[in-house]
Amino acid sequence: MTAAQRRSLEALEAVSRDGWPATVREVARVAGCSVSTAHGHLVALERQGAALRHPRSERGGWLPSPAGGPGGSYL
Repeated sequence: MTAAQRRSLEALEAVSRDGWPATVREVARVAGCSVSTAHGHLVALERQGAALRHPRSERGGWLPSPAGGPGGSYL
């Protein structure tokens, strides 16, 4: 995981409190990067198993992986 991806993951953890998914815009604002860059980091974190797209979120939200790695699920 790169330093920028780590910052995006930390931002995701900060804005997705109490189980509410965070939007890419929220992650970008907290991480201090563009929306496009934040999305790229979130997709990479999803591939690594550190983040999940929330399947039922109307906002297209993201959540940190509950197990901190592959195999975790909010379903």
